[in-house]
Amino acid sequence: MVQIIAEAGKNWLTKENITVPEALKNAKRLALTAKECQVSIVKFQCHVAEDELKKRHSKRHSWIRLNEALTPFNGFWKPLKEYCDEIRIEFLCTPMSVRAAEKIESLVKRWKIASPDILDLDLLGYVKNTNREIILSSGMTEKRQQNRAIDFLDGRCLILHCISEYPCPIYQMNLWELPYYDGLSDHSLSLITGAIAVAYGAKIIEKHFTYNGWGKDSNVSLNPEQLTHYISNIAEAELAMARNSRPTREEKELLKEFYVL
Repeated sequence: MVQIIAEAGKNWLTKENITVPEALKNAKRLALTAKECQVSIVKFQCHVAEDELKKRHSKRHSWIRLNEALTPFNGFWKPLKEYCDEIRIEFLCTPMSVRAAEKIESLVKRWKIASPDILDLDLLGYVKNTNREIILSSGMTEKRQQNRAIDFLDGRCLILHCISEYPCPIYQMNLWELPYYDGLSDHSLSLITGAIAVAYGAKIIEKHFTYNGWGKDSNVSLNPEQLTHYISNIAEAELAMARNSRPTREEKELLKEFYVL
């Protein structure tokens, strides 16, 4: 069965002057929404400004600082993980630097690395040494760069096809490439791309979602009704791809109406 990651992204940030308790409340609401949509994994992002600013363009610095300020370990990450355990949904968090990985290591059972950090060998080296499952997104990179990361990790990773456009137009999805990957990180607003990915053999599908139109990533996110529909399409695709003997029992019975056997 395909694993579905509901990407909460920045969607807990509903206003600029939000407080830490409000941010945590919103993150919990997003986790519960994912659970209600029958998703098994919900994902967030962890930033540590001092470590990350040196490798990011200055236009991202304000978001990185704000994220870190609103997500203290004991006031946000730890209680959010405990809540996810309580409602029985896997807590997954993408570390955006080595120190971010150090910060959340005790809370996650596997790693999801964002597309731009497929080139960060310091971060890849850190997560490699934890001997946990590693999932990489491949947006913004060429095959040679992806292969370099895979080789560096000794092949012990899953890599997702990804087009880093927000949202990604359906005609840019290049889903024909899926057989070369383990799954799909889907930034489109389509409700059928996940089902197509299943037909190509995807093991993991990641999709942004929001609650009530919340957040900075809402323009690339499905609402709960859409996410439920997206997941239903995936479930139907899995049924359609099931292996069955041919002709079916029903076909054998129908054949008797045409020929006396």
